[in-house]
Amino acid sequence: MVLFLKVVGNHRQLQSHPGMKSEGSVDVIIMCGLVLLLVKVLALQLMHPILESLRNTENQWLIDTLYAFNSGNVETFFSLKTNWGSQSDLANNEQRLKEKLQLLCLMEMVFTRPANHRQMTFQEISHQAKVPVDEVEMLVMKALSAGLVKGSIDEVDHKVHMTWVQPRVMDLQQVSFMKQRLEAWCADVKNISILVEDHAHEVLG
Repeated sequence: MVLFLKVVGNHRQLQSHPGMKSEGSVDVIIMCGLVLLLVKVLALQLMHPILESLRNTENQWLIDTLYAFNSGNVETFFSLKTNWGSQSDLANNEQRLKEKLQLLCLMEMVFTRPANHRQMTFQEISHQAKVPVDEVEMLVMKALSAGLVKGSIDEVDHKVHMTWVQPRVMDLQQVSFMKQRLEAWCADVKNISILVEDHAHEVLG
């Protein structure tokens, strides 16, 4: 019942449910929820107050695991395997989690790059997503067919040109990154505006 309420998102009932009195129950809910969230928006769950109750406790790794998964950080996620690997639900679904994680990693790589600099080499994707170079093309094709990204694959030069990434619910760190991107964009627009003003008389004669 507790897990059902967690998955469907009825947080008010979840917080008042007797099963939430135990911190161990919170562990089970979050870890089972991670498996079930393979097809859901994980970032929404990261904003829930339940996670804050685990911060700076022995279960901090649960938060770190969820954030690493949401941001597509393959290296960090698997560095925490000594913790989540003891959860049978996760261990049994490790391959599915890895495939989802690698797709999220690719999306994050596109998201964090400026719109005019979204060309990536197979080697860069291989290094970031922890996938063999000869499997990068298949990873990108999966992302393209699922509508997660838009772009093209240059098989000759082993490069990928991305033009769009599916919008996602962002965590606070991603929001902060977006803020920096917007500030940089505003600065660029201002500089171009000043440049145009300085040379306007040349154009107008």
